[in-house]
Amino acid sequence: RACIAAHRFKEAVPLLEKSCMRLSRDTELLHLLAESYLQLGHREKAEEAYKRINKLEPYNEGVKEALKALAKV
Repeated sequence: RACIAAHRFKEAVPLLEKSCMRLSRDTELLHLLAESYLQLGHREKAEEAYKRINKLEPYNEGVKEALKALAKV
C-alpha cells in the first residue's frame, strides 16, 4: 500500500499479485491490484481483476461501473 500511496505502481503490482494469491477473496487487495494495472496501462489485467471482484461481490456497483468503462475502451 505504501508503494501505491507513493505512486510506485510498477513496484506494487508484484507484491499485490503475491498477496492476492494468498488471500484470493480479499477484494480490497484485488481492487488495489486492478487500479495499479490501470495506472500502468494494463487494461486487460485490470478487467480480469475487476471480474474476480465482481464474482465475490456481485452487488458492488463501483466494480460494475469500472467494468463498463473498460468495455468502452
